[in-house]
This record gives sequence, structure tokens and C-alpha cells, in this order.
Amino acid sequence: MTGSVALPPGVSALRAAHATGAARDDLAGPVAAILETGRTLHAWAGSQSGARPMHGRGVLWAVPIAGLRAVVRHSRHGGWLAPVTRDLFRAPSRAPHEMATSRELQRRGVPTPDLLAWASYPAPLGLVRADVVTLELTGGEDLLTALGRADPAEREGSLVPAVGELLAALRKAGAWHPDLNLKNVLLTPVAPRAHKAWVLDVDVVQLGAPGNEGYARLNLERLLRSAIKRRREMRSPITSADVAAWTRAIG
Repeated sequence: MTGSVALPPGVSALRAAHATGAARDDLAGPVAAILETGRTLHAWAGSQSGARPMHGRGVLWAVPIAGLRAVVRHSRHGGWLAPVTRDLFRAPSRAPHEMATSRELQRRGVPTPDLLAWASYPAPLGLVRADVVTLELTGGEDLLTALGRADPAEREGSLVPAVGELLAALRKAGAWHPDLNLKNVLLTPVAPRAHKAWVLDVDVVQLGAPGNEGYARLNLERLLRSAIKRRREMRSPITSADVAAWTRAIG
């Protein structure tokens, strides 16, 4: 048990002088060794010679850890209170919930990357900061980028159907992602001009009864709001045909 969330099977609790956390059993040793240096996982990742920066809420680092390619993210709040709350969370942060939710989504058939490890660090006023480590999905690009560069054939034949399959999987699982947007849907190639869609940043996901129609509509509405917000950044904004296809996908 870490904080108030039980660790999933195959995950070990970690503790260092400045941190508590957890890691998949096969990575517990390497992650513990990083924490024992006194650095945070995010600071360690940024210092590695092979680190590749990625951009989300702050800089994410793609680095190798024990033979796996991983993405190390420093947890930050979103929304209108983000300038105030920044990267401070109530202990033990959202990270343990994110690990448990990730496992449960996978069990229910929703594609989401393996969450490999997390760590939290004491901050003032009894709050904490946290880092999360996920498996990198090679060759992937977020939906915003994919829609902006794809030709009509790829868009209609591969990208839009892949997102429809993800929305259908979320419905079947009874999962609601209150922050579903064009940046946390990732598309990876699985064959020439064929893609698979994955959902990211599942720390805020809520799970209900499988087949929840209300959650399915909320997911689609949230994705479409994101598209409207991002319209100026896209050469190919969401079309009515896309909306129709995704509406059919969620039944």
C-alpha cells in the first residue's frame, strides 16, 4: 500500500531519503538506484546524454531505463487554477491512482501505455511533487499532429477509424476521461496506412459500469471541445464526417 491506493500486482513499493514511490518489479532495482542518488526521476532523465525532449505540460524526457524506452513526466495541474497549483499535490499525488487506473483500463480492453514507475517528493505545507514514468510508444504522434499532416485517404481510412475504436473501447470499459483532448490521444502505426489509438494521462479517468452511455457522450464532447480550441493550429480541423463516424463508434 502506498498512500491510500493499493499497489497493483507485480509492482514494488520504493522508498528513499527524499522520495516514496513504486515501480514494476522488473524495474524496481534501476528506479530505486536513481532515487538513491538524491535526484528526482525527472531531473535524472533530463541529465542523460540520450534524453530526447518532448513537450506537454512542461518538458517530458524520453530515455532508456533498464533496456526499455520510457517517458518521464513531471506531474502538473491543468485548468484555470494551474498558475496557482502548478506542480503541487496533496500526498501521495495522483500518481498511485494513475498506475492503478492504467492497469484497470488495460484489463478492460482500453489501449493505454504501461505505467512503469512513479515517485513523489515532499514539498512545503505537507504537499508533494511527483514524477511518472510510462513506456514510450515508438513512432507515435498525437492526434493534433496526425490530423494536421495526414492526407484525406490516410485520415479517413486510418486515423479517424482508429480514434473511433478507442472511443468505443472507452465506452465498453465504462471509462470517462474528463481531459480527453487532441494531445493525449496517441496514434501509432501498426501497418502501412493503419494506426492504433492510445489514451494518455489517465490520472483523472473515472471508471463506472461497462457500456456507460453517458460517459461515452462526455468523452466525445470533450474531444470535440479540444478540436475547437485547437482549430487555429490545424490545417485539417475536425469535420462533420469525423463527428458522425465517432458518434457511430460509440453507438
